[in-house]
Amino acid sequence: MTRVKHPTLLDTVLTRVTLIEAVTTTPHIRLERARWRGQDVLVKRLKSASYRNPAILERFEREGNVLERLDHPNIPKLVYRHRGLLMREYVQGRTLYHHLQFGAMPKDVVMHLARSLLAALAHAHTREILHLDIKPGNILLELGGRVQVIDFGCAKDLTLESITHADARLGTPHYMAPEQFNGVREDVRSDLYSVGAVMYECLTGTQPF
Repeated sequence: MTRVKHPTLLDTVLTRVTLIEAVTTTPHIRLERARWRGQDVLVKRLKSASYRNPAILERFEREGNVLERLDHPNIPKLVYRHRGLLMREYVQGRTLYHHLQFGAMPKDVVMHLARSLLAALAHAHTREILHLDIKPGNILLELGGRVQVIDFGCAKDLTLESITHADARLGTPHYMAPEQFNGVREDVRSDLYSVGAVMYECLTGTQPF
């Protein structure tokens, strides 16, 4: 007797997603630009093998929990989530990392960046969420000029217990606050330090350290 496989909710959702392009892929994650319910979205999903790694799966789900609590013009909105899958609004533009390849930026542009970045972080901090990986690659500049903070994969939710002690040193060394190297990830000032490091690079064209 052949067992009939009934479609799951995720199966139903994915049949309505039209893939536009693959954005990037890592050993555990695949990012895709797609069309869903009349809007462009960025689909972030775990690869099949990663479902069998409890630490990776838990961190992925933690990111979804964090994004569900955020609602700010400078943070792309989460529009759908499922186990191993996150879908947020697609932002058309380039990262600050790309723009910095051309050297230092005008002061008025840097001031706009700083205000937008700090506004997004203030929103997250009032919800006891620390980003902890602020860097040029995680800051998007839309074509219309709006600034977007992305990738909360290293974020710390102060209302929840840490996943592992090892995650204390997650971040990007050039922009990490000194205390993060010592395993401290429970202070909003760590994000502010990273903002300062990014703004330094925007104004001078070089990293502070």
